[in-house]
Amino acid sequence: MIPVDPASYFRGRFGDIRDARIIRGFKVEPSWRPTDGKGTRAGFVDVPALVGTEPGAEFEFGFEGTGCGLFITAGPDAGRLEFSIDGAPYRSVDTYTRWSSGLHLPWAVILADNLKPGRHVATVRIADDRDAKAIGTALRVFHLLLN
Repeated sequence: MIPVDPASYFRGRFGDIRDARIIRGFKVEPSWRPTDGKGTRAGFVDVPALVGTEPGAEFEFGFEGTGCGLFITAGPDAGRLEFSIDGAPYRSVDTYTRWSSGLHLPWAVILADNLKPGRHVATVRIADDRDAKAIGTALRVFHLLLN
């Protein structure tokens, strides 16, 4: 198949969070459920999640392709993440959204989508800082996004 747009996500797929290598501070919770009473969405509660809550928590994952990201929930305690692809300088992404105060919202975060085809390694860590409205620095990953 030849895509109309060579930068499209037509090779997009979910990767298993259990394929991530935990460096420090993350754990796989087999059946994640928030304890703060905020709303959730089906498919992102009572399912496995790769969870870190403290700055400096870190994991990495390898993949074959041209792009990667994370499918997360962005709740009241959503923090900022930092990532590096193939050892490049770290960049940051704020995962707190305008809806985060009242809902653990499923959210796709694209880390990189214009890589040379081939094998890559993404390293993800929780940053020290966060949005002023966030009440924590949590990162909860439900799927790796691979393209």
